[in-house]
Amino acid sequence: MALERRGIPTVVLGTPLGSGLGRAMLRARAPGLDMIVLNTVRSDSTERVLALIAHEISNIRAMLTQDRATAPTARTSLFPPGSIRGWAGAATDMAAFQNWAEQAGIGDGLPLIPPTEAAVTAHIATVTMDADSLLYGPALTSGRMLRVRDVAANAVMAGCEPRAFPVVLAALQAMAQPDYRLSQAAITTHPSGNAVILAGVDPAIYGLSGGAGCLGPGYRGNACVGRAVSLTVLHLFGARPGEADLTIFGSPAEFTYCMAEAQTGNPWPSLAAELGDGRPGVFVMKAEAPRNILENLALTPEALCVAIADASVSLCSNNSFVPGDLLVFLNPEHAALFASAGWTRQDLALGIHNRARISRRRVTGRGVGPIRPRYMDALERLPVTRSPADVHIVIAGGAGPQSMVALPWGYSRGQWHAL
Repeated sequence: MALERRGIPTVVLGTPLGSGLGRAMLRARAPGLDMIVLNTVRSDSTERVLALIAHEISNIRAMLTQDRATAPTARTSLFPPGSIRGWAGAATDMAAFQNWAEQAGIGDGLPLIPPTEAAVTAHIATVTMDADSLLYGPALTSGRMLRVRDVAANAVMAGCEPRAFPVVLAALQAMAQPDYRLSQAAITTHPSGNAVILAGVDPAIYGLSGGAGCLGPGYRGNACVGRAVSLTVLHLFGARPGEADLTIFGSPAEFTYCMAEAQTGNPWPSLAAELGDGRPGVFVMKAEAPRNILENLALTPEALCVAIADASVSLCSNNSFVPGDLLVFLNPEHAALFASAGWTRQDLALGIHNRARISRRRVTGRGVGPIRPRYMDALERLPVTRSPADVHIVIAGGAGPQSMVALPWGYSRGQWHAL
């Protein structure tokens, strides 16, 4: 960066794992300095890395020999004096709306956007269903009915853009199916959220992401779609903590839990081909917040499969007693490792199902009364999924040594709905 600031042509080499951080630092501290990313992963051979470098040599040479003016100095303050807009009136109105909503029992504790008629209409215009079409009801706890108009109002309050509304609507249509058991899922003591996965389509169309950090902060579409789904359920059932919601602790997953399947770096057919007929759609599963799987050393398909399976089992987790769905978030680097060894998504699902087991002796007399398929009565090592079809593998995230797995509530079955 010091060389670049002095006008001396410089180039940075990076790997996929560090490229985002590198580019962010260069953008902030040395505007004009660029990076070449070598698409390499930890399991690559020396020959593979050398080939990648050889492929980029001409670009490196060009960047090092071009004329370069002295780079400008980046500003160090995000809000320098005089840059903050005059939004005092809007801020006052928002605060007044927030206070009114809280008194009316509306909201999840985070700031809300007023659902004006114009905003609600703009959302409804993105779908073909009538505004008064009934989606669900009456709700067990409140007697309320859920219509398309209600979903749109919640989407506006959650901060969704209109283009994301079809995803919100499809998620709630999936959850309205009987096997999701929404009436129980909305009020359970279990600290799980509604994991919403968009698949089979470029997520940018809807303002969503399946890339690095897709389950964390920074993506408006992911954050607001997940929040809209949870907010709708909260308002439909009146599921406020300590009242209609029986939750003991709750969970951050109950605020928002949404991402998209990656469109690049996915070596297997889309999840849409497995769950639907290949058409784009939304998969929703009642699940705990995901747990991390760190595997940076044992880089073989068998070892990585064991790591995922072991992370899928925990003493006194719900699936120890009620086997059901399992949600595996596999990063593109780990997915490539399996695919390069000839493993399909179905091979990995079978491997996880066969290995993710817990001793009957460990769980007998603990947790809750078990609900298991009859064939498990003869087993000493109890599967936490009923069959390989319960293992849902989503390719997403950035390159690196971590994948994740989300354990289920168990009494619900994940549901798919086409867009």
